[in-house]
Amino acid sequence: MRYGYMMGNGYGGIIMMIIILLAAVAVLYLFIRSIDSGGKTSSNPRHELIIDILKHRYVTNQISADQYIDMKKIIEAEINDSPELLGLKEQFARGELDADKYWQSKGLINISTRDV
Repeated sequence: MRYGYMMGNGYGGIIMMIIILLAAVAVLYLFIRSIDSGGKTSSNPRHELIIDILKHRYVTNQISADQYIDMKKIIEAEINDSPELLGLKEQFARGELDADKYWQSKGLINISTRDV
């Protein structure tokens, strides 16, 4: 009778268990990372700069907490890395555009990009 048959022949069973464990850890890591970012991931550094501008305005009391939350929701509503929209978001974060003007300009950008 052979003992240890369930572990496979040699180290094959242990290697397979390590591979499965590493895959599970990788999936867990990606899941936690997506939760931390709210499910939205943007690798564009300019998008991060826009959020930093908004944070700076909040910290320096240029905008209230409610305004900060509302503006951040508007900026993060659509992760779009087009230069035109990022420029518009930056103007909005700096306070150069109000929400109504932002939505009007965003609509014009969307119309012009659909025509291309």
